[in-house]
Amino acid sequence: MKSPTLVAAIIGVLVAIAGLIAYSVVALNLVNINVEIQPSQVIVSTVNLNLGTLSPGSNGTVSTSTTIKVNQGREYFFALVNTEQLEGEFSTFLVTITFSNSTQTTTITLGWPNGGYNDTVYLAPETYTLYITLQYTVYSNATAMTFSGPIVELGYN
Repeated sequence: MKSPTLVAAIIGVLVAIAGLIAYSVVALNLVNINVEIQPSQVIVSTVNLNLGTLSPGSNGTVSTSTTIKVNQGREYFFALVNTEQLEGEFSTFLVTITFSNSTQTTTITLGWPNGGYNDTVYLAPETYTLYITLQYTVYSNATAMTFSGPIVELGYN
């Protein structure tokens, strides 16, 4: 007759082998990952201009500043957006943006009556201070309206 210790050892080995087999049989991929990491081409600090409550015929100028960090030198475009509603109420709406860093200063003007609706600027990798001025005149026969939203977008191809 076999000794109980030997039988217990054989059973223990068989249980361990069965556990390994069971583990390898039920091991399935639970999570897969695909990832591509790309640094941002440009980092923008958005600013808000509050013109408050205006009356027909009023005019003024508001200014602010912000920064953008350009990580890849290229042509960037700046476009005046949401103009449909604003054109009907403002006879003058000019956004002047001056880009300044340690080596260059460039100015663009967007809007009407004597600016374009978009412009491009080559920006080399660096952090730029943007000085933004909005000059406006409300039509004397302007109607009641409310607007809140972006007026200038920055982009690149």
